[in-house]
Amino acid sequence: MVEKLYDTAKLVGYNQFGDVVYSVRLPLHEYYDGEHSWDSGDGVLELRMTKLCGTLYDTTGNVTQEFESAFCADSGAYVGGRATFDDGTTQSDGTYADA
Repeated sequence: MVEKLYDTAKLVGYNQFGDVVYSVRLPLHEYYDGEHSWDSGDGVLELRMTKLCGTLYDTTGNVTQEFESAFCADSGAYVGGRATFDDGTTQSDGTYADA
């Protein structure tokens, strides 16, 4: 049975070897308004995170956005990302811009 999530951000961070280094589920208001480990290069470096994948669920349990963000393994700086929204539109920048 698949668990249905409501009003939630499900986030999983990976290191350069594909190991999970961060995993959390947050209420959407905390995701949008809170401070997070990936908000600074130092936080990203501390986790050794090079990729963050997320899925956002609305109050009815529908997926409103899926995204992936990439970070430099040496500096922790954001280097690009891509997102797919529930209306089918996509957005990308940085290393994902031409993908």
